[in-house]
Amino acid sequence: MTRSMTIFSLFLVYLILNQAHQLVQSFPAAVKTTVTMEPVFEQVKPIKLSPKEQDCLARNVFYEAGTEEVLGKVAVAQTTLNRVKLGHWGHHVCDVVYAPKQFSWTSDVRAYERPKGALWEETKLAVSSVIDNGLRIRQLKQSLFYHADYVSPEWRDDHKRIIQIGTHIFYSGGKDSWLAVNQ
Repeated sequence: MTRSMTIFSLFLVYLILNQAHQLVQSFPAAVKTTVTMEPVFEQVKPIKLSPKEQDCLARNVFYEAGTEEVLGKVAVAQTTLNRVKLGHWGHHVCDVVYAPKQFSWTSDVRAYERPKGALWEETKLAVSSVIDNGLRIRQLKQSLFYHADYVSPEWRDDHKRIIQIGTHIFYSGGKDSWLAVNQ
């Protein structure tokens, strides 16, 4: 990694931490005093993905959380990688992303066009921080599912809810699901 990439990576981590701090500061006082909701970051060993898998992961993050802050993008990338680790939907990123009925954007014809623009560039940087720098959100170690806060899917199980980041709510499992990430 070049010196400029290292500096940029540190800046990206700073931005993510700053966004997390702002998120917690926006909580009502009662929530802040009763529940610790601030994401905790950790660094794990970087992973090796083929260029095709990197593209599949970036596309998934872009179409699922492209308008979210960097923190939300990291969360979706991490959850997608947790699904790869579990192996239920496939053992490769592209298999997981394009598994039937898992991510609604994959059935949209527009999704096969090449993304572009500032949000796409930001998404690729967020995904790079997860792949190349091992950036993880500690609370999402077991995250396998998420949904936008404006929908209520039938698989939702509030007992398995982990955290809300941006407009996405993350879960360790779904209703009546045996799936779980082993640590």
